[in-house]
Amino acid sequence: QKVMPGIRPAPACVQEGVVATVDVDTMLGMLRCGDYVLCRTTAPLYGLGVRLLVGGTPLEVKGDADFVRSVRYAVEYVRRAEDERRAEDERRAEQPSAEQQRRAEPPPSTDPPRLDANRGYLLARACPEWVSRLAPDFEPARADPPVTLSTIHRSKGLEADTVFVIGPVPEERELRYVAVTRAKSRLYFVDET
Repeated sequence: QKVMPGIRPAPACVQEGVVATVDVDTMLGMLRCGDYVLCRTTAPLYGLGVRLLVGGTPLEVKGDADFVRSVRYAVEYVRRAEDERRAEDERRAEQPSAEQQRRAEPPPSTDPPRLDANRGYLLARACPEWVSRLAPDFEPARADPPVTLSTIHRSKGLEADTVFVIGPVPEERELRYVAVTRAKSRLYFVDET
């Protein structure tokens, strides 16, 4: 009733539940296998997905079969950038004079190669401190059911006991309805500020 005041449940379907607002760190501490994390767009879900992978949380990303490949690329990109920075620091240490530093070759390009790298590149740029914690050959933990990250659109027809909605609740009534009705008993709105 707090979120959708005009919609009332059938009398036989009324059950008590939780509707609350939490911050991101609280959400990360509360997440359990089988929970859903929803957002209007996928962008906030990628950084969150990397943080969850770092913590060993089993993860599924609805609508993005290439998420793991993107994360693997992000790991490679961050490691390559770290290696290039270290090599450049070593070169500078070996060339103490200003004249020698001017003649030093420019650092290697940090532009991502083609591959399926766009999202991985963006992940690496957005959250390098998390990506760098993943092993280069990481495999996501498996569990049944994993934590599910999804856009609100992709979550239609699905439900979980606990659902977290990241960001503002959409203004469109239909999309808001989809977001809040995915939760069976606990609905948390996640404040990103």
